[in-house]
Amino acid sequence: NTAINFLLLSGALWLIARRKPRKLHTRITLVAQGLSLLAGLVALQALVGYTYGVEIFYKFSMYTTSMAVHTALTFLVVCAGVFFSSPESGLMKTITSKLNGGLVAQQLIPSAVILPLVFGWLILQGQKANYYDPAFAMSLLVLSMNVIFIGLIWHSAMLLNQVDEKRQRAELAGRQKDERMQLFTQSDLIGILTADIYGGLSEVNDAFLKIVGYTREDFQAGLRWMEMTPPEYLPLDEVASAKAKSTGVCTPYEKAYLRKDGTQVPVLIGYILLGEEREEAVAFVLDLTERKQAEAQLIEFNETLEERVKQRTAQLEAANKELESFSYSVSHDLRAPLRHITGFVDLLQKQLGAAGLDPASQRYLNIISDTTKLAGKLIDDLLSFSRMGRTNMRYSTVDLHQLVQEVQQDLESETRNRQVNWIVKPLPQVSGDPAMLRLVLGNLLENAVKYSKNSATAEIVVGSSCEEREVIVFVRDNGVGFDMRYVHKLFGVFQRLHTDSQFEGTGVGLANVQRIVHRHGGRVWAEAEVDRGATFYFSLPKDMEI
Repeated sequence: NTAINFLLLSGALWLIARRKPRKLHTRITLVAQGLSLLAGLVALQALVGYTYGVEIFYKFSMYTTSMAVHTALTFLVVCAGVFFSSPESGLMKTITSKLNGGLVAQQLIPSAVILPLVFGWLILQGQKANYYDPAFAMSLLVLSMNVIFIGLIWHSAMLLNQVDEKRQRAELAGRQKDERMQLFTQSDLIGILTADIYGGLSEVNDAFLKIVGYTREDFQAGLRWMEMTPPEYLPLDEVASAKAKSTGVCTPYEKAYLRKDGTQVPVLIGYILLGEEREEAVAFVLDLTERKQAEAQLIEFNETLEERVKQRTAQLEAANKELESFSYSVSHDLRAPLRHITGFVDLLQKQLGAAGLDPASQRYLNIISDTTKLAGKLIDDLLSFSRMGRTNMRYSTVDLHQLVQEVQQDLESETRNRQVNWIVKPLPQVSGDPAMLRLVLGNLLENAVKYSKNSATAEIVVGSSCEEREVIVFVRDNGVGFDMRYVHKLFGVFQRLHTDSQFEGTGVGLANVQRIVHRHGGRVWAEAEVDRGATFYFSLPKDMEI
């Protein structure tokens, strides 16, 4: 039997070494594994003989040599090597398969070989030890085999049930996925089609047919997407197809299809290529008709809006010219009568001065002269306020501290005979119109000097603070202040919270301050208490700070 095994295994190994032709590979492997199986059975027979003491199993006759235990084990190892050299073909294909048959074979074959051998040996040992007679031993062997095979069958059935449950769950999930996909493809949300890169259509949903204006009968008659594509879009399709062939995915792009009635419909299309050759595609088509109409309406609206802006700009330019004309009229035509009144009052005072005037007449002439001068100043302030809204702003770096010093010098004539304590804290450099910002500080400081004239020692503080988005500058005095109930009137034109007899003025200065600050993108406000002073604030945007 040892020689027979050598012949069988050498033939198997020789076949394995010569299975080069691919067409004969499976057949040669099957023959080689069959020879190895015979050799394995002979070796297994020898082991069974040694296990149960049956000499004929490992020695056929008195004229032959017996197969040693280690030789039998070696033959079994060589046979296993032959089988596992091609685990996915021949006899091994059934055992190594991941299908149900392969799983059952993997569970049953080892048990069918090992368990009967072990239980038979144990029963034999009990019989040899005279624990029971041969009939009882045979009955015990049959009963053991029944238990073993029932257990193996139950285990295999349980394994198959688990596999079937997984398969059923997978099939249910697949059906649900297919149903959802079918609902999606049959919906009117988006056009879906399957096609080839050569222009043919395999399947389309109703939404796509609705987009291109064809019926299901038209599609079944042989509709082609290439024939529905206007010639000017074919090069674009070729470029997109070339890119998709390299990546498998087409980036969505805009094109148009020819509808059945000959009109063009704008669409957005994207697709993926399937298969190894990447010649089949699943495409998604979105109708862009409504979006294109909205874009056209938006363009038309923008053009209309631009025309309206031009018309409005022309109207504003005409209004500005009229305002400039009015300003010139005020400057020229109203100033002349005022100059005449002032001149004739002066002449009248000189002419009557020698003859002497009674106090009442002199007071009347003084009132006329002062009122005329006030009217002239009012006209100047009004013109300045009008020009401030139209003057072009010239931005540059402005040193606020230097501007404050310049305004202080301008106010020396008004503070010469007074006790004024100036406290000027560090001020930042900002970006703005220097002349306009000087006018702002001039008005605020002049008001601080004017409204603190009743204080024994006037204290005027100028400072600033930096917030997150803006720079805030303030001017504080210890003058008469004002009632916060009327703060809303403070920055209006010709709005005054004090009488002329108390403090002279025209009520235009703070309106000018507000207009200038607003043109710089800032804001202006004030806080005060009656007889305890006032604080005026203005801010400039932080992004304008230098």
